[in-house]
Amino acid sequence: MADQQQPEDDQTAPVAGAPSDNTTAVSLIDDLRTQGYEADFVVGEGGVVRCTSCRHEEQPGDVDVDVFRRLEGASDPDDMSAILAITCGECGTKGIVMVGYGPNASPDEGDLLLAADTPDDEGTRGKV
Repeated sequence: MADQQQPEDDQTAPVAGAPSDNTTAVSLIDDLRTQGYEADFVVGEGGVVRCTSCRHEEQPGDVDVDVFRRLEGASDPDDMSAILAITCGECGTKGIVMVGYGPNASPDEGDLLLAADTPDDEGTRGKV
């Protein structure tokens, strides 16, 4: 019997901003790195985001998020995190910050997630 190719199932394609068991943090970060998000950003007290290139600190409400993706653990859906690809408003450096999401978010990460401007308003405002 000849191998038959299965038609692509659009329902399994990742949806922007939605968790997907077939997407790992490593693969997402690798993909973002190829898109130029090479730096790492740091979340500080009150959700302030610090650029590791120029040390500029951005208030969480002033952070413009270019890409926002939530992830859930494949073996434990309660293992929730979010990856934010952002561009420094001061020096233009593109980078990534990975934070806990939902009950896994620290108070500072929660402050960032609640205040940050995410693409297409992915639903973080007031709902972390």
